[in-house]
Amino acid sequence: PESKEAMVEERVGFDVIRAALVGYSENYWEDWMNSWMIWFPGHVVTYGIAPPALRIPWMSMLSFGYVCVLSCTRGQIDEPAETPQQAEEKAKLRRNLSRRASIVGIRIHDSEDPRVVARKKSKELS
Repeated sequence: PESKEAMVEERVGFDVIRAALVGYSENYWEDWMNSWMIWFPGHVVTYGIAPPALRIPWMSMLSFGYVCVLSCTRGQIDEPAETPQQAEEKAKLRRNLSRRASIVGIRIHDSEDPRVVARKKSKELS
């Protein structure tokens, strides 16, 4: 988060550098392996197999593939906000499952998912 703030506010402080280094130290091995996995074989094909006329299109496709790998490993997907209708449907489903569970003698706590409780109960019975 601090590195994103540094880009937006165009400021770099010690906390931004420290956060970046911590993130790098946690992810470097996977990032290196992804990079080596794509670029070493890619360069072998580029300079050893591909004719000169196809090198630029090949490197463009390879670069696109690498960006896709980076996006999958380092990208972040923001969860869409839950609409009031979705929240109501979720609460309705939860009440219905809770009612059904109480009929068969399963007690459901608000913090537990009814499906997990049902699986636990079925394992206990078998």
